[in-house]
Amino acid sequence: YPIMRGDLATAIRASESVPGLFSPVWIDGHLLIDGGVSDPVPVDVARRLGADTVIAVDVLVRPEEVRLGGVTLPDLRERFLGITKAIA
Repeated sequence: YPIMRGDLATAIRASESVPGLFSPVWIDGHLLIDGGVSDPVPVDVARRLGADTVIAVDVLVRPEEVRLGGVTLPDLRERFLGITKAIA
């Protein structure tokens, strides 16, 4: 959900909302978290907003290779999304 208008501070707060660290933020009836949790390289959003050419770089390592206490990043992402949906 691209934030196209409104209070900048609230938009920044939503952008840094990582479940487990910072609570989600309600904007225009949408419960928002950091977009990187669900879509780290949002090429589709850029295209929907009218971009003809999109140059994107995903600088993260393969998520399945990163382990935090025996849990992979995709596992954490699923947990974060589950928490966010449960709160909604």
